[in-house]
Amino acid sequence: MTNEYLNNVLQQYREVLENAIRSDLYRFRRYDVPFSMATFYSDTYDLMDMMRSLVRETDTLIELDGHLVCVIYGNIGYAEAFKASENILYDLNIIYPNVKISAGMTSVTTSDLPADLLRRVLQNLGQASEKAESYVGDDYVIDYMIKKGFETIR
Repeated sequence: MTNEYLNNVLQQYREVLENAIRSDLYRFRRYDVPFSMATFYSDTYDLMDMMRSLVRETDTLIELDGHLVCVIYGNIGYAEAFKASENILYDLNIIYPNVKISAGMTSVTTSDLPADLLRRVLQNLGQASEKAESYVGDDYVIDYMIKKGFETIR
């Protein structure tokens, strides 16, 4: 998976993803209901069929292409979404032990537009795919540094 591939996917599916995010973004801005999203990627397998039984009924599952799937976790913040993403990855690795699956996840912040979330989640996926094993990439350290004014992390 290359950055070019991720940029092409973002351009091709931007409208579909932004429309899926809009209602959650509205609830976040109006009622302060958090949400998060994750993307899962496998070079070798069609993930949509593999993941259908692993997400909650209230989550939105969007197939971007055969190898890339997006999950919008409604009504959960960063910590719960990270744990859900790790659990999905764990379950997929039990069912398909020899398959490397990468995931990138992010959670909404007060200044986000749909394009911001999409860019972050795909960037985190790109970083996760560089790992040798299945891995969930996130932007927690970035968020932490922003909140702390880029002070040194100790």
